Amino acid sequence: KVVSSTRLLFPLAAVLFFVLIMDLSIDGAAPLTKKFLKYSNTTQDNTHLPISLHPPLQFIHPQKTGSSFVNALFLLGCPEEFNSTNWTNPNELRMHSARPGYGLQGGSPECGQRWTHGDPLGTHIRNKWFIGEHAFRNTSLGYDQIFMAVREPVDRLLSWLFFYGKSRRKYFSKSVITDEFIAQYILDKKESLEGQLSRMTSMLFPTSVWPTAEDLKERPNATMALLQNLTAESCNMMNRFAWVGLTKKFNQSLCVLHALFDFPHHPLEAVNMRPNTQMGKKRLNGTHVGELLRERMTILDDKIYKCAEQRLLKDVERYAPHCAC
Repeated sequence: KVVSSTRLLFPLAAVLFFVLIMDLSIDGAAPLTKKFLKYSNTTQDNTHLPISLHPPLQFIHPQKTGSSFVNALFLLGCPEEFNSTNWTNPNELRMHSARPGYGLQGGSPECGQRWTHGDPLGTHIRNKWFIGEHAFRNTSLGYDQIFMAVREPVDRLLSWLFFYGKSRRKYFSKSVITDEFIAQYILDKKESLEGQLSRMTSMLFPTSVWPTAEDLKERPNATMALLQNLTAESCNMMNRFAWVGLTKKFNQSLCVLHALFDFPHHPLEAVNMRPNTQMGKKRLNGTHVGELLRERMTILDDKIYKCAEQRLLKDVERYAPHCAC
């Protein structure tokens, strides 16, 4: 009877661990999706640095675009952290998982040295975002050292509008928000928002290429004119990156990442760590808003987004047919 009881304890413990991981969430994030489980075909004992990686690495991370990829990228660049972390301990899980406002607080100094950035979009690089700070491409790195997340341009802009800007959010809260309302708002603010609709393209190039304040006084449209000339180059560049992930195809992008590099799965890598609840409440149709905008303006990031879609499709066909869905 003692032997029989002991045998029962092991499967019971395994079930409890699985339930714990499935139920754990970070700041309201949803649990792991069943859809992702079929993609989890990589063994968890592969904790060596993939030989195809050449640190330091950079994750080009535009605002409101794929913060949730950080969990997977963490173990991609630092696979030894998988065995050294007690994932059943909620505190360790939190410290070694990306969280809104906290970044990624776990990881050894050696892990941190495997990731780098270019010039920041903001005033400085935040230590807590040693993977995925919002920064321009580091031109000292080879293309095979670059990872990037891409989002449908109008969806990204809508998410940005409802996340940043206290006065704008206050204005929106007092308005009846419809697809037509928000499209007209963007068109009215076109001059100030064009930078956000070309942000993913601009982040591929260092700050040194951009017009100075003096240049812009003489040629106010100099930045946009330069970006239009750089769209073809940006597409060629993206095709040479180590990996490109799409937020719209998040699970498939993760699947391809594992197929390309074969590294341990983070327990929360399939969790959306920062769901945009405001857009959901407003019930906006990003596709419809995009149609309204494209009738009256050109969105420069459309080109890079289409290139990213084609890149992911090619990666699935060539390296990871089991990721097709």
